[in-house]
Amino acid sequence: MANKEVKLTLLVGEKHNAEIALRAWLFDRQDKLVSSAPVSKKGELVLPGDSEEHLKYGTLHIAPEPRDVEKGEAITLAHMRKWKSYSPILRNVGGIFQDLYPVPASLWPFWWICWCTIRGKVVKTLMRNGVPTDYPVCNAKVHVCEVDKLRLILPTLPELVIWRWRWEWLRDLHLKEVIDFDIPFKDPRDLWPGPNVSQFIEPFEGKDLHTHIGEQQAGLQLKKFSGELRNLRTLVKLRDTDSAVLAAKAIAAPRPSNDVIAAMLTDNIAQLRGTIAANLQLFHPYFCHWPWIWPYLYRCTEIGWDMTDEHGRFEVRYNRCTDEWQPDVYVWVEYMVGGSYTTVYNPGRACHTHWNYVCGTELTIHITDPRVPACGPSPVLPGSGIEFRRIGTGAFVQHVEQSNAATVRSGKMFRHTGLSDLMAGPGNFSPFGSTLPFKVNFTDGLVAAGITHYQWKYRMKARATAGYDASGSNGRTAAADNTLVPEADTWHFLNDYVGIGYIDHNTVTHVFHHKNHQLGPVPGAAEPTYKVPQHDVIATVGAAPAGFQRFWEMEDFYCGFFDTVRLAPAGLYEVVMQLGKLNAAGTFVPVQMDKDFFQVPDYVNNAVTVDAPPAYLFTDGSPINKASGFKILVRVDNRNMEVSIHNAAVSAGGPYTEATSNCGFLQYTDANATRVKLRFSAKHPNDFGNFSFSVVRGLGNPVPPANASGDVADNTIVPYAIEVPADRTYAGVNSAADLLGGCPSAAFAETLHANAWATNGSNELNHLDRSTVAAFALDLRS
Repeated sequence: MANKEVKLTLLVGEKHNAEIALRAWLFDRQDKLVSSAPVSKKGELVLPGDSEEHLKYGTLHIAPEPRDVEKGEAITLAHMRKWKSYSPILRNVGGIFQDLYPVPASLWPFWWICWCTIRGKVVKTLMRNGVPTDYPVCNAKVHVCEVDKLRLILPTLPELVIWRWRWEWLRDLHLKEVIDFDIPFKDPRDLWPGPNVSQFIEPFEGKDLHTHIGEQQAGLQLKKFSGELRNLRTLVKLRDTDSAVLAAKAIAAPRPSNDVIAAMLTDNIAQLRGTIAANLQLFHPYFCHWPWIWPYLYRCTEIGWDMTDEHGRFEVRYNRCTDEWQPDVYVWVEYMVGGSYTTVYNPGRACHTHWNYVCGTELTIHITDPRVPACGPSPVLPGSGIEFRRIGTGAFVQHVEQSNAATVRSGKMFRHTGLSDLMAGPGNFSPFGSTLPFKVNFTDGLVAAGITHYQWKYRMKARATAGYDASGSNGRTAAADNTLVPEADTWHFLNDYVGIGYIDHNTVTHVFHHKNHQLGPVPGAAEPTYKVPQHDVIATVGAAPAGFQRFWEMEDFYCGFFDTVRLAPAGLYEVVMQLGKLNAAGTFVPVQMDKDFFQVPDYVNNAVTVDAPPAYLFTDGSPINKASGFKILVRVDNRNMEVSIHNAAVSAGGPYTEATSNCGFLQYTDANATRVKLRFSAKHPNDFGNFSFSVVRGLGNPVPPANASGDVADNTIVPYAIEVPADRTYAGVNSAADLLGGCPSAAFAETLHANAWATNGSNELNHLDRSTVAAFALDLRS
């Protein structure tokens, strides 16, 4: 016979707050959790039938419902202490458990403070009469996560991570001069693994990194400071400025006091951890610029989600009963795209965590994904005609070059055809990549002209080849553009889903229902075809149900998408939007309009339009003065930059000797007579990019004579010049004295970053960038 359930009643006492949901946990005499049950607002709880024996010898704990535990996580007495639980005395009279005494009045205020409301709004910035304006994003699914508190993570970090933390922070403070405070390595970055964490977003299991750090640290012993600890001003000379800002990275952070800097120079690891823990607010601005530390810090637990209302607002309320009143919050967003929720905002916790969030303050989340509409007026305009406005949010069509104009830049002939001036200007030097969303404004005049549908199609006009002549003397020629080869191609159709958002508003309950109407591809059409939306939502979607008002939701509507990664190898493409209608057989039939119906933004003032120039009109098969659509040439290049740093080498008049890959030391006897050769490679297959090469000595001291930046097409950037044209290897020579800057021996770090110019019409495609680092040391031979 099964034991009966045990019913208990928690009496209501002073300051009782029924709005706080409570839960009871029962632990046995070995402090192991055996059962758990919610406590009703009236104070009633029911424990399973096998709980009676444990109630006699175990302990019962009551606390607010937790929201900071992961699924499957074992609840222990440590959680009870963390949540400041109430453990009532269990009185059993004649085999009957008596009512539990009320929760002490002193706990209720604490439990109430534990409730934290995270609120905010999701918006999209659109141009309104030439002015950027934030519009709400409705019906978005907002996920709220709590990032683990750094104070909890800090004790688990390996020592070597703490030492490098200090090294990076002192370097980024831009100290003019810092003593060598005897860390067990010259540059802690030399001991680090090199995983690509630049796109780090999801939780990272750091076991492999911890293992690596442990192996690297084995055998290293921190040396005691051998000198006399003098006044701080004799140890560190700070840049004379009101704020600690490293110009190269634009890290704006509070200026630390001299006492904090002195405490960070300790050789006691426990004291160093303590100083960091007590001053965490000083370090938050730096984390975004330290990719190496991301896997250690950004463990995140989702605490809830909410759908945005018609004003784009969301609100998540949760309980976290700890002494940490201000959580660290990260937000990511999903939106209904093509019938399923799709992530449209997840920028990465490293740079977008809201540290020490003050409960109740409003967060503003800016969405840029072109598939997400804003709540606002109709996306179509009354009148006659059609406007091809832009690609993405910034590449206005007349700023995408259609002629064969060319310019010599950095010794290389660039043909501008199909390139945007959105990046790498002035001038048209940016190719396109990723997914290109096309912004077109329709009017009802199209329907009057018998135009009900449209198509997007494309074909390659020229294929991209190598951007340099490997057989030439310098690898470049300004005499001709040798980067494109004509290509004979047939038409291909774009067939990605296109939808338009609308709202059904219940005029009685005032509830907004956000919906999406598919414009295409139209089922049954012989080729991928899309419907032309009209200004009247009823004409496009149909009548609203009784009691509802129906209107368009979208402010920024994209009527086509060109996935260049999947569809378009590097080259020049002709993209066409053709207007027409479907006949009874489902075949698309082009319809011509007068050319002056086709509009594009004015080149100088994009707030007004002009008649589309002939280069932007598709006239194949059309009579004179007629056109059936738009066309545009776009140069596509999704290829990434390529970088490498070669071993440094020295020469005292004879052949150059390279640093060994194991130790990186170069020895010299006369700094003025010794020459140091630095070499690196930075290239893009078609030269669409630039690079920056920098050298720092010791703890972040710049070495200007060894630095260089410029286009990857440039053959000479003093003091560097092309040494191997085929792989774009640059070589530069400096005297050892220039590099050492008065030091008898010194360690150097080399950093190379190559920046790609490609754009999706809204942003630069940073995922095509590449970076690398290397190091060497100049050692005075005794």
